[in-house]
Amino acid sequence: MNPMLVIAQSTIRELYRDRILYVLVFFGIVLILLSLLLSNLSIQENVRLTIDFGLAGIHLCMQVISVFVGSTLIFREVEKKSILFVMSYPLSRLQFLMGKFIGFSLLLLSILTIMFVILWFLLSQLEWQNHISLPIAYVGIYLESLILLSLTFAIGSVAKPISVVIVCIGFFLSGHSLNSFRELAIKSKSEFYIFLSDFFEYVVPNLEAMNWRSAVVYREVISVTGIFQVAGYTFFWCLFFLVIAVSFFRRRDFV
Repeated sequence: MNPMLVIAQSTIRELYRDRILYVLVFFGIVLILLSLLLSNLSIQENVRLTIDFGLAGIHLCMQVISVFVGSTLIFREVEKKSILFVMSYPLSRLQFLMGKFIGFSLLLLSILTIMFVILWFLLSQLEWQNHISLPIAYVGIYLESLILLSLTFAIGSVAKPISVVIVCIGFFLSGHSLNSFRELAIKSKSEFYIFLSDFFEYVVPNLEAMNWRSAVVYREVISVTGIFQVAGYTFFWCLFFLVIAVSFFRRRDFV
């Protein structure tokens, strides 16, 4: 079997034993169920509130899992020295990192699917008919999770979990603020702020580009071309961060 697939399977089994992961998933499910309770506060907008709050809960849970669990993935292997045993096999560091990334990505996909099935069921009970738009938000949340996960690998290959979390939170907040900062820079007509806006757009991934939750709530149309463009944008950033991760990881001494 391909070494990367072996590492991916091992990563999935390892994460399934992680209690923190179950706590975060439980937290996400609670937020989804809470969305149904909040919807009862408004009879006319119960469906919209359920969709809005439910998707927000899923989004928050997925990004927290990507950052907080992903930040410890490599660190635990190095700290416990188990990576020395793994690397004793005919396995390159590139295969090790990619196996970890593939395994965690598949786990994220399974968790996201479970949460969306729950939300889908709740919306069915409210007789919501526009189910076809839900996969749009599903794809957007997953793409954002992959970017943050690849970022945790890039930072986690040289830093401790607390540093990884701080950097990822900074990227998360910045990535969702790029559009707003761009608008403010244009309104200010300041060349300096416009320059800063252009600079941040090149060094920080625009996570708001994957935010299609409002499209589901307000039934906005997202073109297939737009989805593929964002998918390509996500692929670029994931590849960029993973290349950095591999570059740092190859130079790291585990002894």
